[in-house]
Amino acid sequence: MIVSGEGKDYKAHMKKHLLKQLDVRDLPLFPKPMRLECSIQAFPPDKRGRDVDNIQKVLLDSLTGIIWEDDVQVYKVSAEKIYAEGDKNYCIVTIKEME
Repeated sequence: MIVSGEGKDYKAHMKKHLLKQLDVRDLPLFPKPMRLECSIQAFPPDKRGRDVDNIQKVLLDSLTGIIWEDDVQVYKVSAEKIYAEGDKNYCIVTIKEME
């Protein structure tokens, strides 16, 4: 998959935002060989057509090295996009270790 310049900028923005919220001494939060499942709720800023799989890919890539060592650790993913009223642009990501 080829990521656009806008996608690369978004990944960089996500990493910067995450690092501000986390204690960088304890990264990644989920080291190998942990098997993970991830749930994503994306709230795009407008109603332009966006493929949910592209949102998911860019987000998972941006979490690599911060939340997990490598996104190959993610064995199960669910993702949805939700168009909310007002100027929204955020994601809710829930991650847990698989049993």
